[in-house]
Amino acid sequence: MMSQKRPRSQIARLLNLLREPVYFVDGQWRIRFCNRACLEWLACREEDIIDRRCAFHSSFDLEPGDALAAGLCPPPGAFDRDETMGTVACLTPDGQLRRRHARFLRVHDLEGRPALLVVVADKDGIDTVPRLTDISPETTHQQLQALALHEQIREFRQGIATRFHAHLLMGTSAVAKRMQQQVAAAASLANHVVVVEPPGGHGAELAKAIFYAARPDPQQCLVPLPCEELDPDILRNTLQAFAAISLPSGLTHTFILENLHQLPWPTQQVLYEFLRRPPHGIRVIATTQSDLMTLASQGKLIEDLGQMLSTFLIFIPPIRERREDIPLIAQTLLEDCNAKESKQVMGFTSEVLDILAQHDWPNNYAELASVIQQAHNRAAGTLIALADLPQDFRWAFQKKLRSLKEPEKISLPAFLAQVEKELLARALRRARGNKSLAAKMLGVSRPRLYRRLVQYGLISPEEE
Repeated sequence: MMSQKRPRSQIARLLNLLREPVYFVDGQWRIRFCNRACLEWLACREEDIIDRRCAFHSSFDLEPGDALAAGLCPPPGAFDRDETMGTVACLTPDGQLRRRHARFLRVHDLEGRPALLVVVADKDGIDTVPRLTDISPETTHQQLQALALHEQIREFRQGIATRFHAHLLMGTSAVAKRMQQQVAAAASLANHVVVVEPPGGHGAELAKAIFYAARPDPQQCLVPLPCEELDPDILRNTLQAFAAISLPSGLTHTFILENLHQLPWPTQQVLYEFLRRPPHGIRVIATTQSDLMTLASQGKLIEDLGQMLSTFLIFIPPIRERREDIPLIAQTLLEDCNAKESKQVMGFTSEVLDILAQHDWPNNYAELASVIQQAHNRAAGTLIALADLPQDFRWAFQKKLRSLKEPEKISLPAFLAQVEKELLARALRRARGNKSLAAKMLGVSRPRLYRRLVQYGLISPEEE
């Protein structure tokens, strides 16, 4: 019986003769083979890409090999068809994102398991978001919408989002751009920073974005500390330990104090005494749900500490104030689920995107992330459908729709009576209780005025 090794080597030799890049993806979305042309296009070695998982995502914090593999991801559903058209992307050494057409051919490996053989065009041919002509005829408008969002995330990853590492900065709205500019400004300074967040606002994520946006030196440390019940001795010892680490001039360690509004008073005193004696080589980025000076006026924060930290403020708006960014943020969160799990979901139906954009999100970004995670777990197809959304979320949205569809009923007689009562009361006040003058002001007889005043309870029947 011929060994399996020989056919594999023969196939590999044949594929290496092709000028088109070719790679092989197994059923676990791992790259098992790349021919020479593919390695040349990717500008990498075989060991840099083989066995990497090429899931449908554009997540942050990727190793170089994982970033290459993510650009080669097949569209979800490619394993269900004999042939799928699509696009793949490669980051060139000069930092440019190059796209090419690709054919995803369903095959089986030597053990009979489903896999994909991917043949890539031998020239860069797509420099923008894919059009309908770039992908399979079977692709629906909703799938194309998901692919467009996926490509937007890729673009962000090569620019702003690569430096910022923050999902809540994704977007093109005026609010998103302002936050991006604020983070860039905060990263360029050595000042302490306060991030004011709404409940569920992911302020700690934004704080980390400020640290990474500065492209920190490897010697600089990021130290996140939750403030609730933070012991003063633990904080003092930690601050002193990092302050003792010698850093080149101009570099600092960054402490992220999460939920500063919950920091106990004795621990506040330790922090204040430490920060008031520079140089100490420590920069603080604090997150809070209340403005620090407001907390100080309420006696919940040492006022001098609040002033010391509030040199640069960033306010995270509620997600309902940036509804146009919700589809892109939701797609980013969905692709994070793809990166962590074996199930691969392409995007959302148009109906679901509309619902996500209309919801009020009382718990903000944390609530959106939870809904997307649950929907990903429930999804049976390549797109998140209405039935995949958590039941309690659907109920809450349906309740909101019913309230919008059922306008408040107005009783015209009751409304007019309330208006008449208000006019009578005003006339009586302006006339300083003189009923004859009030009747003259209203253009009615005094007896009629008297009856109306009694009727509405503005005077007692005994009054004259």
